[in-house]
Amino acid sequence: TGGLPDDRSKYLIKLSRESGKYININKIIAERLSEIPRDERAVEVIDILSKLPLEIPEDYLLLDNLDILFSPELKVDPFEALIKLSRNKTIIVSWPGDYQEGSLIYAQPGHPEYYYYPDAGEKSLIIEV
Repeated sequence: TGGLPDDRSKYLIKLSRESGKYININKIIAERLSEIPRDERAVEVIDILSKLPLEIPEDYLLLDNLDILFSPELKVDPFEALIKLSRNKTIIVSWPGDYQEGSLIYAQPGHPEYYYYPDAGEKSLIIEV
């Protein structure tokens, strides 16, 4: 978390050259959902995420541009989806929001995409840059 989004992306891309696979989540999910009817997308997005570790041989997944996961239309709990993904492979994530007092936050209260996950630090290692 922290820092400018472009700086976080550049860091993940650089890190992917050493080990791991850089993945633009917005791009992958948008491409794969484009052919799926809107009413089926909520179910499919979890399936898409769960298959990523199987499709990519690298030991580490470097995940960036997660904003699509916060779309109310998709009905996804972004942090829980990432936790499930991490059961199969080590992931490094560029969180597009804030980290405050152990909680992950995306958007502002009242915004349709607002997301708050308390005690995130208990389930993950969070590094602020």
